Amino acid sequence: MIVVDASVAIQTVLEEPDSAIAVAALRSQTWTAPDLILAECANIIWKRHRMGDINDAEAAEAVHLIEALNMYTEPSRRLIERAVAIAIRLHHPAYDCFYLAHAEQMKLRVLTADNKLIGKVRQAKLPIEMLNLHDFAKEAGL
Repeated sequence: MIVVDASVAIQTVLEEPDSAIAVAALRSQTWTAPDLILAECANIIWKRHRMGDINDAEAAEAVHLIEALNMYTEPSRRLIERAVAIAIRLHHPAYDCFYLAHAEQMKLRVLTADNKLIGKVRQAKLPIEMLNLHDFAKEAGL
């Protein structure tokens, strides 16, 4: 099991540069995330539609696929205290820190496409293992 954030999940339903790696990650193990991942993915879908990258039907299909992901979601209310503490420590937006709090709580690694967040976690020496999609691809032999 691995914690994934919206930057990875969205790549399984919308065409992105690393979509093939994200799909391989989904097929290789169970995903888990704070329930706010649904709101974040919905916002990304909306933005892509607003920018004209996808049409109405593609947006609806992306929503359907996000809903169908085989992913355990943790209620965000269980993570808010630790997420805010991590956000303050990292000087980073709290919504991203929900994923870190969840990973810490579950003792799992985080898969993200957010290299800036990975750098902050490593610099702060938080005991959370972070992987980007390219790290995952190397590890999985893709």
